Amino acid sequence: MPIYPPRNSAIKKREILDKRVFEFLKSRELEATQEKQLKKAEAVRLAKIRYLKTRLSLAKTYASELEPDMELINKLNKEISLFEGYSYKEIIEFSVNYAR
Repeated sequence: MPIYPPRNSAIKKREILDKRVFEFLKSRELEATQEKQLKKAEAVRLAKIRYLKTRLSLAKTYASELEPDMELINKLNKEISLFEGYSYKEIIEFSVNYAR
């Protein structure tokens, strides 16, 4: 039996997203090759999608049995579908704004 309670938030996924954004911005500062920057941008996009999907799963799990938070669930589904179509330039904008 674990000695700690289970998490009810996406802490680990958020940490991974933070790390991926930092790595991407650092590669842009160091003027890495375009191929490396594209790989880092894709890693940011996937980390953000995984973070949102984890939040969605938690929202469904911890929602009240009688009244799930449909507003939050719909918002997260919309963000996931929006972020899946992000281009390289949109990922740059997201990363810069996220790092602030």
